Amino acid sequence: MTLRYQANALDLEEAGEEHRPKFIVGARLCYLGPSDENPPRGLEPGDIVTVAERNEGLQVFGVEGGHGIAVHGPRGGTDMVWWYEVEHVNTAPAPGV
Repeated sequence: MTLRYQANALDLEEAGEEHRPKFIVGARLCYLGPSDENPPRGLEPGDIVTVAERNEGLQVFGVEGGHGIAVHGPRGGTDMVWWYEVEHVNTAPAPGV
């Protein structure tokens, strides 16, 4: 299986190796809450989000890509989160009893 990282994510390298998996397309993340005065509009702490294919965050300003991670939220729409505002959701199967 080939892993694909979010296209146009300007922070992918800055986030470092430890946080790189949070940029994998389709990864499920738990939003922990805002870290600054500009929180995502459609997310609440504890929401499970899915990493989007592309980061279009700065297209409005004519820049290719955007900062943070573009995610699809549980109420629809796409929001931006910082890699330190999310953690992976454990999707591994439970061990047999």
